[in-house]
Amino acid sequence: MEDAQKIRGAFSEKLKNFKCLLKDSYYWFKSRSVRKSKKVYYDQSFPILDRSSWYFLLKVEYFFKNIVRLLVSTVQLQIMHFRIRTAVKPISIKSNDLLLIPDGFTGRYYDFTALKKAFKLNVTIIPLLHDIIPITHPEVAHERDAKIFRKTLDQMLSYSSGVMTVSRSVKENVEKYLAHSSISSRFLPVRFFYLGADFSREKKYRPHKKRSFEGIISSVIQKKFFLIVGTIEPRKGHMIALKAFNSLWEENFDSVLVLVGRIGWKCEIILREIERSPFQGEKLIFLPNLEDWELSQLYENATGLILPSVTEGFGLPMVEAMHFGIPVIASDIPVFREIGGDYPIYFDWASSDDLVRKLKLFDQDPSLRKSEVKKWITWDESALKYIEESLVIFRETHSQRDLQGNM
Repeated sequence: MEDAQKIRGAFSEKLKNFKCLLKDSYYWFKSRSVRKSKKVYYDQSFPILDRSSWYFLLKVEYFFKNIVRLLVSTVQLQIMHFRIRTAVKPISIKSNDLLLIPDGFTGRYYDFTALKKAFKLNVTIIPLLHDIIPITHPEVAHERDAKIFRKTLDQMLSYSSGVMTVSRSVKENVEKYLAHSSISSRFLPVRFFYLGADFSREKKYRPHKKRSFEGIISSVIQKKFFLIVGTIEPRKGHMIALKAFNSLWEENFDSVLVLVGRIGWKCEIILREIERSPFQGEKLIFLPNLEDWELSQLYENATGLILPSVTEGFGLPMVEAMHFGIPVIASDIPVFREIGGDYPIYFDWASSDDLVRKLKLFDQDPSLRKSEVKKWITWDESALKYIEESLVIFRETHSQRDLQGNM
């Protein structure tokens, strides 16, 4: 009976998500009536499409991918419950064990009842938080998602013995949140480590079939171009970058801007700006789904990487750019200062004019364009640091328990 109720509840949640998806897609399709029809980039494997048709098809693909994902997710959920009852043996957790939860609390199959039981057994439970952006910057998330995030975070923290984060900046945000939360009276240490980056310059995977973007990438890397890597969503700062480049292109700035990233949420205005740009397909290129080897090609040949984010938990593209030794122009936010140090050129994230000034300075001063490979930790080193810092929390927690036991 309990499993049936869980499945029914999970299915209802999927239907709510599906409803939100339908509503978002409806408003996007409705906005198509005001769009202009212009040419977009293409290669031999695609017919010539007008710009509205291209983005219409792109959004349709995104729409149906989400439908399929939601349906598959629902089926997986039911299969998971069936396996638990028939085949999967439960994990045996004993008192004083250490339980690491690498993806925080966003996993599809978390059972907070099980975490509550583990917590009562004095198991040290340590979730990993990549960021708490829905709390620190609710304006860049869906209102419903922000509420769910806060509720679920509080539930997870109530059973946690400590928290791991992926940067000092996120650590400080978590500590501020904890100071005003309902569990502020509990001892809850927070520590951080950095994510890693591994690239192979010699071995790159290439598919047997020709990729649809292969011709475009081959053409782009022959030119002078800047790269922006990240999901298309408000907090990534695409609008500031587009405004800056549109201003520069009107002054005959000769660099191409390449946007790489999947379509995210609350991105209709950004997509419409890309679509309406008179430079689209010539100086403005949007590549929504790239393989790692294709992205590596762009990193290796880019004039520079632009990171115009409003907020981030870490900023992996900066690490990737430093690995390839290409210059970085980044918004002046704490986490980028933390990760990049004096490597990037910084600009005011809220000012497209400041980005224009920095891009002109970069274009005029050759000394700023020199390549400099900056070594960063590998994923193996990152994983080791994650475990080491978690063990520090483990020891601190047990010392605190012993202290309380002696009082």
